[in-house]
Amino acid sequence: MIISKGRQDNEKLSLFNDFDKLIQLAKTDEFAEAVSEEFIKQFSNFGCGWNLDTLFAIYWNRFEENKFKVVISDNNSFLPRESEEFDCISWIPIYSSTTKKLFSRKTFQKSISMSHLSLFFNNDFMEDKKVELNNFLKKVILQNLLKEQKMIFEAQQTDDFEYFIQKSHRKRISYPIDLYSKLIRCENYWYNFKLFDIGKPTSSRNITSTSSVYQYLARKIFRKDGLEFPFDFFKKELIELSIDFLNNENLTGEQRSSLIDFLKNSLDSKDVLENKIVDNFSALEKSLDEFISKLDANLFGIGIDYKEDRLDPFLLIGKQFSTEEETKKANKILKNRIFNYLKSKQNCPAPYYYKVNELLYNEFKKSNYLVESFYSGVDLFKEVYLNKNQIVYSPLDSDFHFPYYDSLYKNYSDIENDINNHNIKTTKKIQESIKSLLKSPFISFEKETREHLHFVLSMPTID
Repeated sequence: MIISKGRQDNEKLSLFNDFDKLIQLAKTDEFAEAVSEEFIKQFSNFGCGWNLDTLFAIYWNRFEENKFKVVISDNNSFLPRESEEFDCISWIPIYSSTTKKLFSRKTFQKSISMSHLSLFFNNDFMEDKKVELNNFLKKVILQNLLKEQKMIFEAQQTDDFEYFIQKSHRKRISYPIDLYSKLIRCENYWYNFKLFDIGKPTSSRNITSTSSVYQYLARKIFRKDGLEFPFDFFKKELIELSIDFLNNENLTGEQRSSLIDFLKNSLDSKDVLENKIVDNFSALEKSLDEFISKLDANLFGIGIDYKEDRLDPFLLIGKQFSTEEETKKANKILKNRIFNYLKSKQNCPAPYYYKVNELLYNEFKKSNYLVESFYSGVDLFKEVYLNKNQIVYSPLDSDFHFPYYDSLYKNYSDIENDINNHNIKTTKKIQESIKSLLKSPFISFEKETREHLHFVLSMPTID
């Protein structure tokens, strides 16, 4: 099925059907002559010698049936990456080989005698042998197309595309991406674009031979006036992928606004956009559910990593909120959700100073307290002296970490001096919990740790 650029919106791609058309064309002398013309042109310009073993591939353009491309490598292993006009949809490989394998074929030797191989890449000689080359290419191309049409049918029936993936990844002999399943297209191609890069698993194997600089490709494909031809054939697929992400994935504000902009440029009606995707405030609430769950795991989970960067909930708010009023409302929702969570956890010791967004942490503590555990005495000093924060102290966290010693705080006595000097307090609940720990027959503390726990029992409390 040959589809013109002017009709693509009303047609669907079918690689199998295009192969049917291609096979019929390959049976004609006109097709073979056109292939030979391009073959001679490219090899004579390449300057390849008869004794150089080099990989080459011949491609046919499925949208312009008289357009061919011969890609030649400077080695026998893989082809070079192709230029921007060589997109990953238009071009179908119809024959590939290395020059060494080509020369060793008996049908080739029979067409062009061995004594003349040294002259094969001489333009005049190739022109003289054009009829023989036409006949040879006509035969091998038809054989290859029949074989690969069967392989494509089997691959699509069994969902096993390994042969084509390996050929594309290792040799850079690539097939149109509509050959593959939607999942393979996503993992090996779409998810590499920033628009769809939301942390989904991707494959390191490249199914295209074009540039791997996806930022550059994105500017060529995703335009403000819609998808560039022939990528507009995947308009429906990418719209569905975008809607799925917007409705079901935890996105940053930037990711959400980018997908919404893409849909606005792609959908025919704004009503469709509003009816099919979750509204931005509902999506924010859902994302905050996931954010708070992750924050909770970072504060209270097993193996707390004190050196992990703070989580930033404000990344959830972006240009998807298009007015100042909407942005203010979104920020208010975010603050209320985080503050309600912190309020519910304020008596549970954790490294809030390190895990909670600094702006929210400082604002919450203006009118509330948090029972905090610390990685080291230096961290405690920074919060109370440098950051001027009121501290409610716990000697350990939910994962049973005590403050580490360091070059400035060589023992608990140094930490205790700071606690006394800055009037740091604890809570009665912390003291009751420490008493239970000290009485437990299942826990044994080193002398210095036990003494520090007794020190906390003597601290003033906020209640």
